[in-house]
Amino acid sequence: MTLSFPLRALAAAMIAGVAASPVLAQADVRESGWYIGGGIGASRFSLDNASFATSEVGRAIGLRGTSSGDSDSTSGALKFFGGYDFNRYLGAEAAVVGLGGVTVDFNNASTGAQVGSTDYSVGAFTLAGVGRYEFDNGFLLKGKLGVAFTSAVSDYTVSLPGGTQRSNDPSANKTNFYWGLSAGYSFTRHWAVLLDYEDYGTVGNDNVGEAKLQSLMASVQYRF
Repeated sequence: MTLSFPLRALAAAMIAGVAASPVLAQADVRESGWYIGGGIGASRFSLDNASFATSEVGRAIGLRGTSSGDSDSTSGALKFFGGYDFNRYLGAEAAVVGLGGVTVDFNNASTGAQVGSTDYSVGAFTLAGVGRYEFDNGFLLKGKLGVAFTSAVSDYTVSLPGGTQRSNDPSANKTNFYWGLSAGYSFTRHWAVLLDYEDYGTVGNDNVGEAKLQSLMASVQYRF
């Protein structure tokens, strides 16, 4: 997927929010304003084994694409975010996300002995238009649609014939379609807690390995 579609979707959502906010905000001006927050939870890596077998690590070992299918691993994750609520219905949000990392082991197909490993980690910066609704009893729902600028790093060490070792940390930057859903509760005008599910699409590339990536986090939000 190219960058053009998510950028158009993000621009459309933000333009619609700006255009509609002067009218809709009149209904309840208390629900507009800036906010910041942070979250902690877990991320799930669905690793494309074929891409790791042919990555820089796999080529160094000589795997030649012998692996296939996906394998799932989990890691801790955290984020810091900030945004602006135009009104009860629309907003915009940006976030810096640390999605953690997992260790991928490479084994000799004949002997089963481990011949290398890589620490595969991912970070992201996201921009999204937000559709939201805050009920009178304090319950809050959000849907996010935008782009994620992701960076995947493969920090590896492999053992080569003759007892030598090779190490490197190649990286891959990628821009993906991004979406998320949140549900929470506003205790006061200022404080709210949320449970956030977010999907970052497929990160990495054939050189560092690819993985589909999602996260589930509990977050605290403060609105000014």
